[in-house]
Amino acid sequence: MLEKVSEAFTGGIKKITNAIFVDKKLIDVIIKDIQRALIEADVNVELVFKLSQNRDEKSFRNIISKLQQQGSDGEFIAEEMKKRQQQLFGK
Repeated sequence: MLEKVSEAFTGGIKKITNAIFVDKKLIDVIIKDIQRALIEADVNVELVFKLSQNRDEKSFRNIISKLQQQGSDGEFIAEEMKKRQQQLFGK
């Protein structure tokens, strides 16, 4: 279950890395892939919905914080997101 979430994040990073141009369409595709994986992993649907609304670093950190409060599955996903934060926001 959580393996699919990790694969969705990894796949998204690969799509960005391999893209000649990163545009809104590509980001939307990646977010939908991640949302699907999170829903399959039984992550709170409200948090998954917020992922599609908030694409800035502050919102990303907020989602990580909320996931960490959900227990082991949420914490695992939050850790995967933290690992990729630098790649997404360049910090």
